[in-house]
Amino acid sequence: MKKYVLFCFLLINVTLFAQTNKEIIKESTSYFYLDSSGNFNGEGALFIKKKIVESQFLLLGEQHEIHAIELFVERLIPYLKENGYNHYAAEIGPVASRKLMELKLQSVSLKSYYEKYIPQINMTPFGFFSTIEEEKTLEKLMKYDIAIWGIDFENYGSYLSIIDMLYENSDKNKISKQLYQSLYSYVTSEYKKGENNFNPALMNNLLHSKEMSVFLDLTDNEINNFIKEQFKLSLEINHQLTLGYWHKRVENMKKNFAEYYHSEKAKEDTVKVIVKLGAVHTARGTSFSGNIEIGNMIYELANINRAKSFSIITFPRYIENPITGKTEDVADEESKELLGCVDSNQWTVIDLNKLKTLSIRYNITLSKNINSYIQKYDAILISPETKYSIKIIEN
Repeated sequence: MKKYVLFCFLLINVTLFAQTNKEIIKESTSYFYLDSSGNFNGEGALFIKKKIVESQFLLLGEQHEIHAIELFVERLIPYLKENGYNHYAAEIGPVASRKLMELKLQSVSLKSYYEKYIPQINMTPFGFFSTIEEEKTLEKLMKYDIAIWGIDFENYGSYLSIIDMLYENSDKNKISKQLYQSLYSYVTSEYKKGENNFNPALMNNLLHSKEMSVFLDLTDNEINNFIKEQFKLSLEINHQLTLGYWHKRVENMKKNFAEYYHSEKAKEDTVKVIVKLGAVHTARGTSFSGNIEIGNMIYELANINRAKSFSIITFPRYIENPITGKTEDVADEESKELLGCVDSNQWTVIDLNKLKTLSIRYNITLSKNINSYIQKYDAILISPETKYSIKIIEN
């Protein structure tokens, strides 16, 4: 009898610890698909929906301008609204967020607004919201009365549009059209300098331009003061980025988020926010720059509130090459172990918290790459085979 008990004990332990990396990754993976009506179906969808309901903050750390990811976000908006998410934090500046909402309230297409600037600077003014898919997301946000928080600096391509805003809001008796046109021409010429559609000296030149200084002084009024403050700050941040200094941008994102949050906290008992940024910004801990990013601040804010945050990193594994038209596997070698269960025909969800729990239970040491994902995010969301987003206006 004792031998039988000992045998059963050993058998249980062998079974318990016989799990492999591949098996626990598979056990942590689920799937879902979007049907023709835009509904989410499958175990993976139930998992994400449950986390949305439980959380105060949903962080989507994305690879930018991917068709399937933007479609996922746009289709998710009604469910987010249903569950109390009234705010959408985006990787644009506060001036840009106001302008985008204003354009859509006036039923102005982004293409018609961008057409003035793209021929001159070969880029859109806001950096993001430059694709057809993003414009649909913007329209859905407005339809469901979800406010956009612009928590980043004003994009490199925004300077001409900001000059236009300042001039339009100004007393034309104080500022001459000649000064406006002269400054506009100067800034346009500065954009055309440099290589690869980028002039690293542009920001510093504008910060020290006497013509710009005179123009800003003459456009002084209550409406313009906020725009000017953001304009100058954005020039400073972008200039520092060209020198390799990331800190001012990170701190500005945190400051802007905190200001929006505290403003809404006075009106709502629980401020629920969708945070859609590049994945580097939504991570817990430090980014490649060595700075503690806004994702970590939001995680800590949820802790302070005795609430929850849920952080997803999302990207494709299989994507169409726009030149050859062929689908390519873009996963790097160190990620292929983790992405081994990806289904190219469905959305794949990897629950990183479950993966960590299984790793501990079965005494399995995961790779440094997998551990990095676990430390920074709660889940990985991999799109089905997809393509890059379509530009509103091709540059």
